[in-house]
Amino acid sequence: MIKVDLKALNTFFKSQGMVCEKVNASEKSPFDYLFVHMGEEKNNDHLLLQIRLSKQIIEQDNHMEFPLNPKGYTHLQFTWPIKIALKDEAISDLSRLIQLVNLTSNLPGFEFSEIDKALFYRYTMIIAGEEIDPYVLITVIGTIILFITAFTDYLVDVASGKKTFLQVVEEIKKINHLQ
Repeated sequence: MIKVDLKALNTFFKSQGMVCEKVNASEKSPFDYLFVHMGEEKNNDHLLLQIRLSKQIIEQDNHMEFPLNPKGYTHLQFTWPIKIALKDEAISDLSRLIQLVNLTSNLPGFEFSEIDKALFYRYTMIIAGEEIDPYVLITVIGTIILFITAFTDYLVDVASGKKTFLQVVEEIKKINHLQ
């Protein structure tokens, strides 16, 4: 089991041969983060998985019919920013594609912020107690990598206006022999 704190996660990922960097909270960001280097994009930009923790303590209420964990809960949040060259006229198609992808995913997490014009994948695990099974951690990260690998090119193409939502759906149907 791995203690659920950024220092222990950093140590674990480094023991697996991964490059990590812990960044402390600052005026720009009120949270500590762990950045895990996941390779490089075609244009040599670094692919970074951001990991953030937050603790939650829930008081036991007399109306609750189940016991709560006395050690509280940890929200283990994984965020993977995806660089896009967004065309405003593609926002609707991008939003439709994100909704479709998330609807069919085991770990839905693609999000688009119209305010920031940012596309990213975000998944939050809620962990009871203070430890996580390393196999569960690696499985979740592997699943995130699978979704990023499978869908990023489609999302980037739609965001840039290179393809429409319907063109991508038709492409996916052909790949999956659904036509």
